[in-house]
Amino acid sequence: MGYIEKIFKKQLRDLSFDDVSNYFREPQEESEILEFKSGQGDFEGVFVKNILRTINAFLNSSGGVLIWGAPKETIDEKDKAKFCVGELTPLTISKDKDHLINRISSSISYMPIDIRLERLEKGDQYLYVFEVDESSSKPHQYNGSYYIRLDGQSKPAPHYVVDALFKQVKLPEVEGCINFSGFHFTQGDDIIMSVEVLVTNFSPFINEKNISYRLICSPGMFQDNGKGDYYSDHIALLHFGMPHRTTHTIHLTNSALHAKNYEFDIMLTISGELSPAKICHYRFNLQKQRGSGNFQFNQTVVDFYENRTFKEIQDEKNATKESFYKSVLNR
Repeated sequence: MGYIEKIFKKQLRDLSFDDVSNYFREPQEESEILEFKSGQGDFEGVFVKNILRTINAFLNSSGGVLIWGAPKETIDEKDKAKFCVGELTPLTISKDKDHLINRISSSISYMPIDIRLERLEKGDQYLYVFEVDESSSKPHQYNGSYYIRLDGQSKPAPHYVVDALFKQVKLPEVEGCINFSGFHFTQGDDIIMSVEVLVTNFSPFINEKNISYRLICSPGMFQDNGKGDYYSDHIALLHFGMPHRTTHTIHLTNSALHAKNYEFDIMLTISGELSPAKICHYRFNLQKQRGSGNFQFNQTVVDFYENRTFKEIQDEKNATKESFYKSVLNR
């Protein structure tokens, strides 16, 4: 769930001018993930000096939301707290959001991704709402400096922080899934099923090496090797935007299915040199499809999950080292 959805209970693309106006009926304080800018001042000057700097800081920190056109800042006389409340200060200049996103991308290095923007209109008044995700390829630099969020403000990062950002461990985000692309019954009511394994690297700047996967079908037999499981060869290198696809054929005999009440399981595990191992599991029941020759994923699947780490699965089961050895060693 993104920050906008947490704050406004709707996604950015569904946000309206009135939603923002209603939000500031109550005092709102800036924070590590919230920044408010009034719509006063020169558009170009504010964009270059403030908007780009704040977005750079969000990228290098935990992400956040920037509302441009917010009410003027108010200072509480007692505790000197700063907050925004009341009438908005919308801009009167309309800029195409794609134009602004392109300017952001070309002004910040490394080129950032996962920055979303909506221009909210009411007559000739405009608000600009930015939603920025924490970057997986930080640190990012703007105008010769690395900015981070400190005390609700965007400030140049101290040297030790920049050094830590450069040294952070960055792991590629590799995921897999199965596309059930073909299915038919033989004359003896056996099943021949074609499955396509898709392995994708979702990390734009981190390549993964030596990726492999294992497929298990129970009951079933892979025509690649005549066994119930299949170990892939290593994929030497996996780049962002270039998924690896492989098709396999599985033979499920009618007798084996009958013994399992026409339920069968397919499991896919994916691992690489750096990325954590993940598992996908699909359970099907063919009772309703017997004799029809028809296979619809949504009508046949009983339960499934995709790309869960073994750590997540162990945590759900409250597994410990002791319980692991007990199950493996049977003692």
